[in-house]
Amino acid sequence: MIPGIVAGGVFAVDRRQYRVPVTVPAASIGATLTNFPVYVDLSTMPSDFWDHLYRQDGGDIRVKDSGGTDIPFDLIWIDYAGRKGALFYKQTLTAGGDTVAYIHYGSSEDVLVPPTAPNGRNAVWSDYHRVFTFGSDPFTDRTGSGNNLTPTAVNQAPFQFSNTSTSPNLGVHQGLAWDGTYYYVTDNNLIRKYDASFNLVASNTNPCGDVQAATGDAVNHCGDPCVVDGVLYVPVERYVSISTWSLMKIARFRASDLAFLGADSIAAQNHEASSICYRADDDMLYVSSYADGSKLWKYARSDRSYQGTLSLSSTIPQIQGVTYWRGAFWINSDASGWDSTIRVTSDGTVQGRVWGITGGNYEGIDFNDTGLLVLHDTTGSADGVVREIQPLDIALGGGVDFPRVSTAYLTSAVNRYTTWTIGVSVQLDTRPGNMAIASYALSGSTSDAIRASLVYRHQTEQMGLWNQTDGWLNDTLTPPSIGVTYRMHATHTGTDNRKIYRDGANMQIDSGVAAKPDSTANALLLGAEDASLSELLDGKLGFVYLRASELSADWIAAEYSNLSAPGSFYIVGSEEEL
Repeated sequence: MIPGIVAGGVFAVDRRQYRVPVTVPAASIGATLTNFPVYVDLSTMPSDFWDHLYRQDGGDIRVKDSGGTDIPFDLIWIDYAGRKGALFYKQTLTAGGDTVAYIHYGSSEDVLVPPTAPNGRNAVWSDYHRVFTFGSDPFTDRTGSGNNLTPTAVNQAPFQFSNTSTSPNLGVHQGLAWDGTYYYVTDNNLIRKYDASFNLVASNTNPCGDVQAATGDAVNHCGDPCVVDGVLYVPVERYVSISTWSLMKIARFRASDLAFLGADSIAAQNHEASSICYRADDDMLYVSSYADGSKLWKYARSDRSYQGTLSLSSTIPQIQGVTYWRGAFWINSDASGWDSTIRVTSDGTVQGRVWGITGGNYEGIDFNDTGLLVLHDTTGSADGVVREIQPLDIALGGGVDFPRVSTAYLTSAVNRYTTWTIGVSVQLDTRPGNMAIASYALSGSTSDAIRASLVYRHQTEQMGLWNQTDGWLNDTLTPPSIGVTYRMHATHTGTDNRKIYRDGANMQIDSGVAAKPDSTANALLLGAEDASLSELLDGKLGFVYLRASELSADWIAAEYSNLSAPGSFYIVGSEEEL
């Protein structure tokens, strides 16, 4: 299972402070590495770390030097229950001796460090131009530049989540909610409650009748619910068609036995009500519309009073489900040609699809500690199964899946440099022909003359670095195996040389090369060579960066060792109480 940041905060009341030393021996590096981002696999931490962690979301974690001064760090993900996670911290590693950092926790500092703080994640990557670690925050550039990844189109983004479990057929198709112990699922006029093993616990076979008896309004349709503090909130209405609906309400049912508690009209806002979710940081209920995907409507949880709207940066058609997880909205659309789960930032920016399966409809959505929960109506006739989807895990807790048959790729606006390094983890799912891994190019262009590309080269069955002027620079290793993760690096030093590395070694170099990319280059493309879409990747990418300098062979070797075998790259000491 792929762990995720737990939404809940405090784990225990132990306020003692602790630290664990992490030592990078001089033997792990070939030269002094200034401001090196050290990757820490949190599963290598001692059990005391997990026993004494104050917050399940890692809000009390800090990284400091031996004198207690904060070191910039980036907490990529954490799963308290699974005792797993990942972070980077930034420190100069000295070849003349061992280098020690301390991971602190249990302190009075119990909020997550903002990305922009001096010791926040942006500072870790300040020497980089773009950094993408994917996971549950798959589009965000962790340098904080604001030039996040964008897909070819919102509904064509490569998949960044995968299906990890599927429930039995529950015979419902509208919605679901999860409270940490029980599932709540809805059909047009039905609510069922299941335990974690999908054993039926309780049913309400006529929730619409409950609402009509209390209000006199003949509603006939329940939407996608949410559950908060023992109350199940269900959008109800009289639904006839996508253009004909009325009597919209937020109905409340007691989670323990599904008994009706009350219903509040939201008809004054005149929007269809397909789904509802709760956002804890503003204590609001957000309601979506199947008929109008341009916004979400906000209601106070305390009294269901109308509080305005959240506009979406682009329209998502036929919204069936919405939830708020890890600081973002996740929306299910079942429109023809979409059928997707889409990530939307907290301010309403629609970023793109993260998951989808052909066939049926995507309806309700919620989340648990480790992933999203999607109600997939597999046939369109109330054959609903709950699927757990989680971020792809091919490198550092996240990845992105590029199916070759798609027209999808990701791009980020970048500056043009002639001295640069690209680093990327890659898996190939097939080897049908040349496949672009990462391309430094011009957005929207199909000109071969502009770009420099890191490519799987089918003719030689090797990884290659290509530009039109200089041709191919290949690695010299055996063909990459299907489904195996490789760490690739490409470097360019103006007109002096270019180099390619596989797995931190096997450096190949040629000299006297052209200054590439062309001076018009302004984009980093992932999974495609350019806008021609002629050499799309069929595989997965993870932990991608672009840096405006040439990283040394010693740096690249150390990075590969650190990522591929973190427990051998550093030594974790015993817990120390402060």
